[in-house]
Amino acid sequence: MATSAGRKNLNKNAISAFEEYGVHKRLAPKVEIVRESGPPHKPVFEAVAKLGEKEICNQQGHSKHEARIRAAERALQMLSIQDHNNSNGDTNNIKVECNDVEFSNPVPYKDPVSALMEYSQYTKQEVTFDLVSQEGPPHMPIFTMVVKLGERKFNPVSGSSSRESKKRAACVALNSLKSDGLLNALFPDTKITGMPAGKLKSKSSLGIPGKNPVSILNEYAQKKSLRLTFDSSQSGPPHKPQFTVWAVLGEECFPAVTASNKKEGNAQAAQIALDKLKEQGIHLNDTQTSNQNHMFTRSNYSPTTHHDKVAQASLLKVDELLLQTPQQLVGRKVVAAIVMYDQNQDMYRVVSVGSGNRCIKGSNITDDGTVIHDSHAEVLARRGFKRFIYWLLANQSSLPILERCSDRKWRFKNGISFHLYISTAPCGDGALFTHSDQRSESCNCVGTEHNPTFTNSKTQGLLRAKQENGEGTIPIEAEFVVQTYDGIKQGGRLRIMSCSDKICQWNVLGIQGALLSNIIEPVYLQSITLGHLYNAGNLARALCCRLQYDKQNIKLPNGYYIQHPDLGLASNQDSSRAVEKARSLSINWCFGDSSPEITDGTTGKTVKFVNRVEAPSRLCKKQLLDLYKHIVNDGRLEQMFYKQIKLQCDDYNMAKKELRDRFIQQKFGSWVCMPREVDRFQ
Repeated sequence: MATSAGRKNLNKNAISAFEEYGVHKRLAPKVEIVRESGPPHKPVFEAVAKLGEKEICNQQGHSKHEARIRAAERALQMLSIQDHNNSNGDTNNIKVECNDVEFSNPVPYKDPVSALMEYSQYTKQEVTFDLVSQEGPPHMPIFTMVVKLGERKFNPVSGSSSRESKKRAACVALNSLKSDGLLNALFPDTKITGMPAGKLKSKSSLGIPGKNPVSILNEYAQKKSLRLTFDSSQSGPPHKPQFTVWAVLGEECFPAVTASNKKEGNAQAAQIALDKLKEQGIHLNDTQTSNQNHMFTRSNYSPTTHHDKVAQASLLKVDELLLQTPQQLVGRKVVAAIVMYDQNQDMYRVVSVGSGNRCIKGSNITDDGTVIHDSHAEVLARRGFKRFIYWLLANQSSLPILERCSDRKWRFKNGISFHLYISTAPCGDGALFTHSDQRSESCNCVGTEHNPTFTNSKTQGLLRAKQENGEGTIPIEAEFVVQTYDGIKQGGRLRIMSCSDKICQWNVLGIQGALLSNIIEPVYLQSITLGHLYNAGNLARALCCRLQYDKQNIKLPNGYYIQHPDLGLASNQDSSRAVEKARSLSINWCFGDSSPEITDGTTGKTVKFVNRVEAPSRLCKKQLLDLYKHIVNDGRLEQMFYKQIKLQCDDYNMAKKELRDRFIQQKFGSWVCMPREVDRFQ
């Protein structure tokens, strides 16, 4: 029997077993290397297993032999499962074909197991999944599963894992119910047939040539203040997956399409949605926006508050960036964005975005400036803002919003202001005493008129730090000493100041940083908007007002002052973002970037995935220093360390010293700096 010929020989050399299987089937077996990639010291070989002219699967390995063995093993497993399903089907007098169509999910917008559970509750019938058998060697098992609905028993199916076989069994049951016309009452969308995968049209049928349908649909959603999402489900074997994708605009769900990858599926689903909108008499020719693909929203598009407009612009940009991000790499429990408001054009434009809530592990810090130490969303958005300024200085004709000052520095023109959006309260003093996402009834902040909460001077207002391998933030002990590079490398727990403390510092020094303070006047945040966990009194204290707790004036250089930004809560936030599982991955983008960059907060470098390698992020100190040198064009900087260049920023350093002395004077603690060695690079 063919099944046993394939499965019983799994313990043999896999290539020999595959060849025996091919001979038995009278199809020429072949396992060959088709591709080589990777660096010379660590090559990656890809092998493909074929029966006749049919490609069964392909696998990779670090040697040709390893790749061929893996391809043969995977092919044997897939063929064994197929033969096993066919033989099980015979025992029930119904043939079960192992193909993508049979195992496709007829309710693509739901998990097949969940959909079957819903149907069982709807019809008040009990559903059970029974594991019939587990066969094969430990490294390549075959699980056979049967599903029962009430008194009805469906055909058994097999998979390489219990979870896979359970989903396949659910798909078989749902398809059978669909063919009997029993699903339409609960899932009416199952009547809709998806458009087959094929070549995309070169341009939209709505008369906007050269634009991607996803971009057109995004702009329409933005204009109508509707939330656009692309939902999907996956079916088919691992080597040849099929994605079912459908667009959801506001409350309207459009027909699903099928494609071989999500990017293609998103484009096809967007085109279907655009066609449906056209049928409804909606013309989108006026949805084109300026400045190419940089998303923005005009304030008169929806009758909302300033904080709602800032949040709306931020989340639209985040959603746009996520469409360009592989689904398995998305990490966005906390998102932040810096939004530029142009009063003359009444326009909100996102200039930088960051996501994440992780810091680097102490073992991964370096002394060459190539890693990001703090990958919390607010910090990444601010680092992206620095890149935005460098982009402006290099492309002033593209976006002329800077002008010269009397001291030959640059400044932003009148009417240009910057605003920070954070999806939740910043870690540290701003979040620690906030136990609800509702506005405090006892404390209100109207514009820049703050009413900070100071109910416990022993705990509130203290400087706090994120600690490696720790949860939350901890206050800085009085006896804490300076962190050293060797100490951290040898196992000391790295500490990095909380986001509340950093934002408080930005409200004195500006968000442009030290190096740019030599080129541009301090840039202050005019407002800060939260999506969740907003408490006016706690936030005001943490982000600015604790600097004036003792009512004494702070002496700052000309151009520097304590900024009290307008604080507020967005009224229409998506609560699902607040409960999403945290991951170490982060996303960053700034105006001028063609695509988002994905980094791992624990390593401080970019993530390795398809066509990408682990490398220094574009937000690391070394990359920002290179941008500064390019703008300043001073050959003397080439012989100086990064720390020496920062020490030349006299007014900025004087303001920073006054700020940190103020924290100590008010007994809020001392500022914890990174080890000095991390700034001693050229």
